[in-house]
Amino acid sequence: MSYKIDQAALDTLFLKARSQNGWTDQGVSEAELRALYDLAIYGPTSANTQP
Repeated sequence: MSYKIDQAALDTLFLKARSQNGWTDQGVSEAELRALYDLAIYGPTSANTQP
């Protein structure tokens, strides 16, 4: 399966994305944490093992 990514998304990924270097007082909901975790489990591991 192949997906085409539009130019705006590519610009965000490669030209505008930056690592954050600070904290805010804004809270993070349980739902946001769960959504982030659900995405992170698909990333590579240090040993490149597959889930």
